[in-house]
Amino acid sequence: MLDKEFITIDSHCHAGESWYEPIEALRFHLDESQINKAVLIGHMGAYQNNDYLLECKNNFPDRFAVVGVFDLDNALDKNDDLNNINLDKFDGVRISAGNIIKPEYHSVLGIISELGLPISCLGEWPEFNSHSFLQIAAENPALNIVIEHLAGIGHDSDYQKEYCQKSKQFSNYDNIYIKIPGLGEINTKPDILFRKSAFDNKSDHLLEITLRNFGSKRMMWGSDYPPVSSREGYVNSFKEIVNLAVFQNHSDIRNIIGGTAYKLFWKNNL
Repeated sequence: MLDKEFITIDSHCHAGESWYEPIEALRFHLDESQINKAVLIGHMGAYQNNDYLLECKNNFPDRFAVVGVFDLDNALDKNDDLNNINLDKFDGVRISAGNIIKPEYHSVLGIISELGLPISCLGEWPEFNSHSFLQIAAENPALNIVIEHLAGIGHDSDYQKEYCQKSKQFSNYDNIYIKIPGLGEINTKPDILFRKSAFDNKSDHLLEITLRNFGSKRMMWGSDYPPVSSREGYVNSFKEIVNLAVFQNHSDIRNIIGGTAYKLFWKNNL
C-alpha cells in the first residue's frame, strides 16, 4: 500500500487526435489508479501533435509534462535556426538512439543541454549497448538521457540475457536514466490466464539487475499507454510494479513510481 505522501507519476504516455487516444482516456486511467501526474511523450512523426500535447498541459496545470518530438533531420538539412522550434515550451525532447549519436546532432544536444531538458531516448538494445551511445553521455555530462522501454529488450531472450550481462556499464554514467515498463512488455502472454498475476515473478532477475546497475534514483516506471492496453492493461502495469518484492524498499519505490520523473520533468517545481 502506498503512502498518501508519495507523488505518483507515469513517465511514458501517449495521447493524440489522429493517432492513439485523446487525453480524456488517459485522465480516466490516471484517476482510477490514483496517479498524480504523467509525462506525455510525442509519438514519432507526429510533429503537429506537439501543439495538442501542450494544450493538454495548459488545460490541466501541473498534471502533465510534455516531451516533444521534432523533425530535427529536416531542420538540420535546411540549416534552420533550432531556437525557432521553441524548445523552451517543452519539458523534454524525444530523440532516437540512432539519431542521438549522429555528428550533425551535436549542436542539437548542446541546445537541449543548455535549456536543462532531458532526452527521452527510444531504440533497441544493440543501439544502447554501443560505444557510440555511451560516448554521447560521457561527452555531455550535463545532458540527462532517459533510456525508454528497459533499453528496448522486449521479451527477446537474447537481448535480455545480454542486458543482464552488460548493463553494469551504465552504472558509470550519472546522466543515464532508464524507464521500466509494465511486465507485459518484457514477458510473453501466458497460454492460460488466471485471476492472479500473469507473470508470477518472471521478471525479478531483470529488475534486480536494473536496480543494482542504475539505482532507483535513475529509474522510473512508464506504462506506455495506450499500447499497454493491448498487453496486461493499465491497472496491472502499475500494480505489478508497485507490488514487486524487489522494489519494496520505501525509498526505491518512491523514486521509481514518481520521485525520479518529478526531478527530471518538473524541474521548475523543485
